[in-house]
Amino acid sequence: MLTRKLTALLALTLLLLTIGVAYGPTPASADPGKCDGYGNCSVGDGDGGGGGGGGGGDDDGNAGGSSSSTCVYNGKDIPCATGDGRWSYKRQCYVKETGDIAKPDNWDDMTPEEKAKWQAKNNGLKEYSCTKPGGGTTTFNEDPDEVINSSYPPVNPEDLAREALAKLKLSPIDVGIAPKTSDVPEDQGIVGMPIWLWASNPADNTTGPAEASASDQGITVRLKAKVGSYKWSMGDGKAVRCNGKGTPWKKGMTGDSPSGCGYNYMKSGKYEVTATTTWKVEWEGGGMRGTITLPLTSDPETMHVTEAQTVVVN
Repeated sequence: MLTRKLTALLALTLLLLTIGVAYGPTPASADPGKCDGYGNCSVGDGDGGGGGGGGGGDDDGNAGGSSSSTCVYNGKDIPCATGDGRWSYKRQCYVKETGDIAKPDNWDDMTPEEKAKWQAKNNGLKEYSCTKPGGGTTTFNEDPDEVINSSYPPVNPEDLAREALAKLKLSPIDVGIAPKTSDVPEDQGIVGMPIWLWASNPADNTTGPAEASASDQGITVRLKAKVGSYKWSMGDGKAVRCNGKGTPWKKGMTGDSPSGCGYNYMKSGKYEVTATTTWKVEWEGGGMRGTITLPLTSDPETMHVTEAQTVVVN
């Protein structure tokens, strides 16, 4: 149990340290093909195989964590960067430098004092276009550093998403399996007979759903987390993917699990069974929204499977 919790904590910590690491004007050391204009880069990928159940199941596989985000305008997702420039949180438009500030039309008629005053006022400023999604462009003059600073919220929304996610303390499920995993013959699985699978410790932080929020400097990020899939690695190279947490087996129950979350072993032996819950965490706030995918894997349980014994009566 302690090993499982430490492993889950390490996985969560690594993901939280990774997502959103490039928040800022320049996404350093990141693949630009996987980053948006805000420097928010997806991390890792993976797939745990397809759906399965009943007798066979699919080939086993491993899933990795990932994160993605986008900007939001009037409740709709928009790119954080386009050909019109980078999205500005403060100005709510795409901002792009168009060049040096043009001198006034009456420049030649201005006195030296007026010219000096104008130059002092506009020293270091550049001209920028401000384009709304769907069209409509205006221009403004601004210091380049101020343009960069005003493009982003006062705090990184992904930092707040990580803070809120940490509050949930998401953990792997405990493996529920019947027949019981034991060396006692009557508690062993039988080749070809149904094995039931379920989460034996359902809770907000193991099977969801769960919600949390975090705030700083006037920015609030709210997130909702739910388990998108349950994948059972059966120890024989196969995996079963279930839509829900399964139905607990009780004494006297026979046949296949009514939830459809089950398996049939075709050979006798001892098998290490693990369950991976893949969480889908959706967050929004600070003019952005994003999704975090987080797989958590349980400690293994040993499943003993034997051949059915035939009794011959003369």
